[in-house]
Amino acid sequence: MDVKYMGQLSLDIGKEWCLLAYQLGFRDSQLDHLRAAFPYNTPQCVASMLVKWHETALKHHINPLPLLIRSLTEVDRYDLVQKINCDFDEPDDGSLFNNQNKKLSDFNAKVKKIRFGQAQGDMQMFLGEY
Repeated sequence: MDVKYMGQLSLDIGKEWCLLAYQLGFRDSQLDHLRAAFPYNTPQCVASMLVKWHETALKHHINPLPLLIRSLTEVDRYDLVQKINCDFDEPDDGSLFNNQNKKLSDFNAKVKKIRFGQAQGDMQMFLGEY
């Protein structure tokens, strides 16, 4: 995913961009700064937000695609999830998304166990892995 792709994606996100920004971890003050920098250009706000988020994810060695897909799902933008899956899916085996979805599923299952008190003693294992 490059800057050009994020610019194209920003045109499709539209007014849900603030909800998406919250899902990606942005704070109100950061959104205010973006709005002030681009007061009459929502697509530019969105593109800047995506670029900043993407750079931060890569800086922390995090694959941004699964996070973006999950965040778009949370704001009910299934159309964009489908677009990203089509644009980045590897035609031969699709292992990128299968592996990331497996990791997310495993992580969510562990959180659910801990949250509902079903995993006595698993908290140390959980904290050790993540």
